[in-house]
Amino acid sequence: MFKIIEEIKSPKNIEKVELPEVKDWKDFTYGELFQISRGNPPLTAAESKKPENQGSTPFAGAAKDGNGITAFINKPATYKENAITVGNSGNGGAGLAFYQPLPFCAGNTVNILYGKDFVINSSIGLFLCAIISQEHYKYNHGQGWGITRMKESKIKLPATYEGKPNWKLIEDYINSLPYSKYI
Repeated sequence: MFKIIEEIKSPKNIEKVELPEVKDWKDFTYGELFQISRGNPPLTAAESKKPENQGSTPFAGAAKDGNGITAFINKPATYKENAITVGNSGNGGAGLAFYQPLPFCAGNTVNILYGKDFVINSSIGLFLCAIISQEHYKYNHGQGWGITRMKESKIKLPATYEGKPNWKLIEDYINSLPYSKYI
């Protein structure tokens, strides 16, 4: 029994990877790193909940849980997978980030982020969501996080000697954590 638990708990990578201290990370603007757009819903939030509109396409909104998915609708996906959705207003989900591993639709209460010169895979996506969601307290009380403000906002990340985000280190770190082979 304990062998099964240890197997489940084991990381994707056997070797433990450490991150540099946060004080040594570098500031980047969201606009430098991401293509940012606002969700363009094929249905209103109220319409997405109606039984006749139920389907299998994830619908992302400004939510606090459920990976930001507020419904499953019968419309074709309008956004590709490997994105991050960030609530820009509403229902306490402003500033919360969720990695989207599947094609999806999105309401106008979320900003959609794609990497400019990198692909957001599950490991990088989960790391970024944890960092981005730390900003939730700034945007949760009537203060929205629109695209203009987001592009100018800063995110602190581990960097290479050349001053670029160290995506390989981030991915290796996540893959060295317990349970990481299941992400």
